[in-house]
Amino acid sequence: MRLANVIIKGRPRLAVRGDEDVVVDAALLLGRDDLDMQTVIAHSGSLLPSLRAKLARPAPEHTILDVSVDAPAISSASAAADIPAGSRRVRWLPPSPRPSKIVGVAVNNRLGARFAHRAPVEPAYFLKPPSALTGHREPIVVPAEYGLTHPEPELAAIIGTRSRDLAPDTALDAVFGFTIINDITSPGLKDRDSMELVLPGPIGSDLGWRRRHGEDDHSVYLTYHARSKGCDTFAPMGPWLVTREEVADPNDLDIEGRLNGELVLTDSTRNLTFTIQAALAHLSRHMTLEPGDIVHFGTAFQPAAPDRYPTIRHLDLSTIDGTFSVGISGIGRLDNPIRRS
Repeated sequence: MRLANVIIKGRPRLAVRGDEDVVVDAALLLGRDDLDMQTVIAHSGSLLPSLRAKLARPAPEHTILDVSVDAPAISSASAAADIPAGSRRVRWLPPSPRPSKIVGVAVNNRLGARFAHRAPVEPAYFLKPPSALTGHREPIVVPAEYGLTHPEPELAAIIGTRSRDLAPDTALDAVFGFTIINDITSPGLKDRDSMELVLPGPIGSDLGWRRRHGEDDHSVYLTYHARSKGCDTFAPMGPWLVTREEVADPNDLDIEGRLNGELVLTDSTRNLTFTIQAALAHLSRHMTLEPGDIVHFGTAFQPAAPDRYPTIRHLDLSTIDGTFSVGISGIGRLDNPIRRS
């Protein structure tokens, strides 16, 4: 089942997409005008079967929403040109608009990890604030003064049940569904929020994670990711939330990034250093995961147009115009125009 948060004629609606690409109003379908995504997540055991039963029959005319269904995510058809910035007739909101936290798994890709001084032995994380969220077809705002800022196409999980100390073999049971997130990252802001502290003597801890430069190397490097990962619009997400049972294996999904229709990044969740289950289990040992929380698992890394964009850092959204799209097989396609202010 595919669910989405939309605003139609100024009213927020919970959209559900049936097997025949008919999009209906979930609240009208069930006769519950108060129905929203958080309620469906919290009561998925009863509400999802009810929705499936209703969708198995022809939808009543008054429940059908006039929402354009996006093109397939992984196909030549996804090379469509510009998407207008934020249609007002239908405005797409993030599928989970009020998470208690958004957690990203850092450098969780074998192609990226090969450049590390020390191979990662456990997942590492960063946080984005919920205020960074924005929806499908809404602009990614990157003022030129931010400096280098690039996209990171990723799979995201929406947590369905309050979870702590998950076991790897059952960690997916905590997931309500999957969606697409573009983890916008600004190395330009990161550089401004980084510093080197040169201490007067040995720092007294193991620095095996970095290369030491002689016995007199007493430097501590600090980087704060709040701005580089968390500015407004730095977490485009959606458009669809696909419920867990419809994703056979989240560790076997193709991912692509397109700039104005040109394929520029390609990858697969097969290349994640730590699987979806392993990352969720490890994270839940340190943070309680709440319903509606978002966890995303690592960027597509492989350049698809190396002559023009040899690395992900060359996709500098502070200088590039147009629309960036993220497609994930079986999930959909997320489109966002780029704006300077």
